Amino acid sequence: MGAMSQRYLDWAAGAPPYQDILEQAADFAARIYGNPSSAHAAGKAAKAELEESRALLARIVGASPDRIVFTSGGSEADSITLLSTLLANGPRSIVISAIEHAAVFEQARILEELGVTVIRIAPDCEGFIDPATVANAVRADTAIIAVMAVNNET
Repeated sequence: MGAMSQRYLDWAAGAPPYQDILEQAADFAARIYGNPSSAHAAGKAAKAELEESRALLARIVGASPDRIVFTSGGSEADSITLLSTLLANGPRSIVISAIEHAAVFEQARILEELGVTVIRIAPDCEGFIDPATVANAVRADTAIIAVMAVNNET
């Protein structure tokens, strides 16, 4: 029996980096290694690079630089968004898909325990979330609608 070749199909979660990007990242990390919150020269250099990146990204997406927040990944970004929006305004409601990524689904479960109303939209028999069903679930106090475009499980 011959060896079966392996195929990586989870490109929604991560992908192997291009070699030239790895080289650029390694070069950057070797030159700019300071903590951008530090007052020393290496920290100031890192802060300048960070703010330059923030300004560039803001221009690309048409936002103000103060609206760009860097996180360690998607799960952290989801949690920050859910917590900051809902807890700043008191318990409200959110609408999520019943097949939402665990980063949103589990955070919603915790928020529900804190008094937030969580409205879960079930998918149809093919795994799709109907936009009309989502629109009908929205209430006057709905602060967030979270429906992922691609489900890594389906």
